[in-house]
Amino acid sequence: MKHEPAGILERLVVANEQFARELAVLLDRVRRIEDNERLPKEWYTLVDCARLKGVSESSLRERWRQPLGGHGRKQISGMWRWHRDVVVAWLLQDDEELLRTYGRQPREGVA
Repeated sequence: MKHEPAGILERLVVANEQFARELAVLLDRVRRIEDNERLPKEWYTLVDCARLKGVSESSLRERWRQPLGGHGRKQISGMWRWHRDVVVAWLLQDDEELLRTYGRQPREGVA
């Protein structure tokens, strides 16, 4: 009887890599489902964002504290809004991370 431990090991490694990829896809799907339940709307205004983060709207007047540092928003029905995916990521960021990422910027309309 001939044993090929290297062949068995290679098959196990390949199977584990495939399993890891499938698990990552599944975890991503679960995360998206959870995010969609938490944030059912597709687009969010600054007022919505303040409510979701549990802060006052006035605290988000400085653009660096807004989702994507105030960028990446779209005007929909006359109001500036951010997409759900952007808001989900932003909700996990604290002021320190936002400041480090976007820096202090002048408020909109202020020279």
